[in-house]
Amino acid sequence: QGHPGVLESLLRARVDVNHQQADGRTPVYIASCRGHLKTVELLIKALADINIQAKTGKTPLYIASQNGRYEVAELLVRESILQCKLESIQPALRCAQEFGNSRVVNLLQLALSIGDSLPADNGSIAQRRPATCDSELSQQLHSALSQSGFVDSRAALQSAVADVLQDILRRRQTHDGYFVVGSFSEGWGNSLKTLNGKTDTESDIDMMQLVQGPLLHPTGLCECGAVQTVEYKNGHVLSPGFASSPSTAWLGSTLRPAFDEVLARLLCCYPPIAPLHKDRVFKSNIAEPVLKLLQQDLTSDSSPCHVVHAAPPGKAGSSSV
Repeated sequence: QGHPGVLESLLRARVDVNHQQADGRTPVYIASCRGHLKTVELLIKALADINIQAKTGKTPLYIASQNGRYEVAELLVRESILQCKLESIQPALRCAQEFGNSRVVNLLQLALSIGDSLPADNGSIAQRRPATCDSELSQQLHSALSQSGFVDSRAALQSAVADVLQDILRRRQTHDGYFVVGSFSEGWGNSLKTLNGKTDTESDIDMMQLVQGPLLHPTGLCECGAVQTVEYKNGHVLSPGFASSPSTAWLGSTLRPAFDEVLARLLCCYPPIAPLHKDRVFKSNIAEPVLKLLQQDLTSDSSPCHVVHAAPPGKAGSSSV
């Protein structure tokens, strides 16, 4: 409806600027149709894709040319030239000629003549020009992600689905010694492989199984008075007999993600928690009360202290970490 202030608020709330209605129309398409110049400017600045077609095959430039929206068409043409994406100009020109919009016809003919002098690599100017700062790189990445369909709304949906899958797995655990320790919803993001949201096969849920057996008593930390203790140094407990690979991989299916099963042993006590060291607390931006809550949560009965079975590379069977 051409309300820039409302649109600016929505953009700050990170709405999907390329959301399509059932008929395929996007916000920039609708604004171009109605001649809302300021709205189109704001959407382009927010990296809206001006080349998304409605189900009729019409682009924002086509509908602006059809309706004689000269200023909007001029803005869209300028952006098309900057991106070196001129394929929408010829259909828009034919439409403007058909509807007798002479000013738009002249504009589009000029744009085509300019386009003929541009490099034929079909790459945008932004892609050819090296980015000068992190913010520009971020904008280029955001634009590439958005144009490929990997937008905030789809990312949120993918996270929600991952959380549901992980919760189902938690509820189906049949053994008390099993714990979900990885985050599939974080894993798919960290393992993003292509711009359309496809993830690496290593995006999985990590399952930890606590092996039944006697507790391990770290030397210098144990307060149980145990006679037999194990060496502890910098987060490593040395104990013989374990393989280099700490996990067993289970393939996923269309009904569930893959997961890794990791074996672990219980310790009698928690070692010092690194983020809670005095020097770390002093340097941290995290408030000390929050760190204390973290310590309480980690040392509660629901969070058993454990070490994962794994050996350093080339030392399988000789020691575990």
